[in-house]
Amino acid sequence: MNYGTRKVAPAKGVPIANCSAIGTLLQGGLPAGYVPTAAVIAVDTTVACVITPPSGATATANVTGIT
Repeated sequence: MNYGTRKVAPAKGVPIANCSAIGTLLQGGLPAGYVPTAAVIAVDTTVACVITPPSGATATANVTGIT
């Protein structure tokens, strides 16, 4: 939704250029202790961002870069 919103109305939504910023896409951000990888995301490119919770298991979120 963020990607589409920024494409249509650049003043709305959130710019995403790094996996470390994906918490800004969630209301309230990522829960405490959850750490996303710091990987650059080029504009209009989708990257698998790895998120590590306190338990040490990982999850992946596919995120598309947008300015």
